[in-house]
Amino acid sequence: MSANDHFWQYVFQDPEFVGSFVTYNVSLVAAACLLYYDYFLTFADEVRVVWKAPWSLATVLFLLIRYGFIVDVTLVLLYNVRISSTSGPDVTPQSCRAMYMAATSLQLVNFSMVSLFVAVRIMSLWSRNFYLGTFLFLLGVANPSSLTQSLGFGFSWITAPWPMPACVGSVAETNALWELIILDLPIASSAISIGYEVLCLALTVAKTVGNYREQRKIGMRTPLSELLLRDGSMYFFVMFALALFDIVAATVPTSNLPNDINSTLSRVLTPILTTRFISHLRTMNDPDGTRDSKLVSMMNFATSQCPPVGGRFVGSLGGDLDFGLNGFETDDRASNTQALPNAHADGSEDSTAILEECRQISSRTGST
Repeated sequence: MSANDHFWQYVFQDPEFVGSFVTYNVSLVAAACLLYYDYFLTFADEVRVVWKAPWSLATVLFLLIRYGFIVDVTLVLLYNVRISSTSGPDVTPQSCRAMYMAATSLQLVNFSMVSLFVAVRIMSLWSRNFYLGTFLFLLGVANPSSLTQSLGFGFSWITAPWPMPACVGSVAETNALWELIILDLPIASSAISIGYEVLCLALTVAKTVGNYREQRKIGMRTPLSELLLRDGSMYFFVMFALALFDIVAATVPTSNLPNDINSTLSRVLTPILTTRFISHLRTMNDPDGTRDSKLVSMMNFATSQCPPVGGRFVGSLGGDLDFGLNGFETDDRASNTQALPNAHADGSEDSTAILEECRQISSRTGST
């Protein structure tokens, strides 16, 4: 019996240790199935609102996030999951390291694209505040899932027998990375993530709730405000819960929670929620391929007064909440509306004038 066989014989004497890897693989397969299932469920919507629509920043981010995470998850499955002792690819420590580095690098890019989407959306809500958008992007890049996984660049890699994953990263307990991986980084990055999610939710609510209430007072439909509150809140609460899960797993020894579940779930829930958010934004802009002129008129009532700086490429991500999803496109009635006489130099109007303008447009479009 070789030394390697003796090593694994010793490892398999600890069922709890082996069970943690099996649990991770099961959760990884379940999460991947959810991602693939969501892809097939929403592919028809993707064709309609992405491939058949004019290209914009929303299109680019949608495709990068959607397919980037699919490739990433598939690659992770490739070097982790084996159904039987004879299944799976033939791997070596060198190929294990190469696949891990490729998957982790792709994951870093994927989460950067998600952070860019969140930053652009909130930046647009806050009058295209570039400094706020930049700050949120950098804060969002400090994602606990990607940062924790990136420590694997310092691992030694070995191949393992079934039912262990084909590739196993190892680091000695005396290595400085050990405490960083087990305790320090999960807590620090998760705390940053919680602060980030709370900040993003607060910034979104602060801008949308006021508009929602004013629009409801005058009888206008509020689909955009409702969408931002619904999808935005859902996304941020899920990410908040995952970050909190990470902190509990790292700090409570008796919790028996695997500290890699956050990474597994984030790899799947993040692209699902983000791409659905983008898809819903674009669907509102042109539902069922036929533009609803009444809805567009109400959503874009101020477009001609202050067109989006981002232009056509920014599209539905770049429009202020007050100016609609796609400010450069209006119907004839909205585009013929002249700027209000009470407009200030910074592009804002007196609240009375804004409400009066809304009432006039609602009356012309037949809203109640």
